[in-house]
Amino acid sequence: MSRMRLFAVAFGFLLLSTHALAAGGTGAGAFSFQFNTSARAAGMGETGIATIWGGDTNVWANPAMLAFRPGLRYGTMHSQLAVGLANDIFIDKKELTFGIPGAGLLYADGPIDHVYLDMGEQTGTDEGGNPTGTFRSYMKSQSWGLAVGAADLLHHLKIADIGGWFDVAGGMVWKDFEDRLAADDIIQDQVGGSIGKASARDHGWVARVTPLNTLARAADAGEAQLGFLVEASYARAKLNDTDEWIVHVDVDQRDPMPIMNVSGWALHGELQAGPRLFENASDLLLDTIMPLAAVTFTQQTIVPGYRWTGTEYIYDRDDSGDFDEENWGWEISLLNMLHLRRGHVQALYGDIDGDTEGWGISLQAGRYAGFRYDKATVPQAQGLPTVDREGWQFWVDVLAVASRK
Repeated sequence: MSRMRLFAVAFGFLLLSTHALAAGGTGAGAFSFQFNTSARAAGMGETGIATIWGGDTNVWANPAMLAFRPGLRYGTMHSQLAVGLANDIFIDKKELTFGIPGAGLLYADGPIDHVYLDMGEQTGTDEGGNPTGTFRSYMKSQSWGLAVGAADLLHHLKIADIGGWFDVAGGMVWKDFEDRLAADDIIQDQVGGSIGKASARDHGWVARVTPLNTLARAADAGEAQLGFLVEASYARAKLNDTDEWIVHVDVDQRDPMPIMNVSGWALHGELQAGPRLFENASDLLLDTIMPLAAVTFTQQTIVPGYRWTGTEYIYDRDDSGDFDEENWGWEISLLNMLHLRRGHVQALYGDIDGDTEGWGISLQAGRYAGFRYDKATVPQAQGLPTVDREGWQFWVDVLAVASRK
């Protein structure tokens, strides 16, 4: 049965994940944590750590993104994995978030599994190689988190108005992980055998500066037909941070959690409608189609937070550069409805070096409610076909609805 376990972990580690170390041993466990679960971000080169614009921010890459998700939002992501190698391996994400100015909450527990990786139906065998029956193997996690943004918080507390120039946010997500890699009657020992469990946390921050906002700062802004906004952001996060290990048989065969150190930046520009362009338009219409056009460019680097010493894995940042992942991407949005994306993923240790692409449609009723659908295509290892990821999200800004006059 140890061979089955090694195969299951190594299979996901070498063929599914773009983040695990390709060194000795079985690699990291919990490789379901290593997939970027945002379909929007997938089209932008699997980035998202510093992309604070657009509502559907990437909490997987940085829990501070919760501070930039207004309203009550329910979203999902679905993707088949290992295309070309298997046809019954899928990953799904479900999450519920609630944001108010200056704070955001994540709930993905109980009936809402944050991430569920279905590794398909397996056939168990005894020591003689005889079939003992079938079972389904899986990995899943449940989580909750929170984030706080300084600009909105200081504004509503009437302490300071810094949002026009600067903002900083921080957040944390707590995770509980569970996997099942074997049938319950195969391994019986003091640890628990077929089911492994561990806990971890994500924590991160993001800072934003706004060097140009013509509609907010120009002396003649009230007479302008068009306005321009330019912003930049920088962020850092540590994902799956823990001192726990995933153990199935005994402590000598433990697997590390896939700790990742993520950093990146983004540039964002908007073309906005000035007061004179749509003088008779309703606020509902303006909130629906604004910005008229937007472009975002983002870059991200992932460095493993564990390494192989030659005899065992230890929790220690690997700054050799041999296992870094470099991602970049861009998004163009028109009338706040149509979104086009391209990007690139490079993880040479996993033989992954290819382009991503994606698109999305978002429809909303001003600031009150909306729906969006996103689809992306991302590369696997060289020689394997690309895979698709799809996501949708529905949101209602409860506070905006309640304050409607």
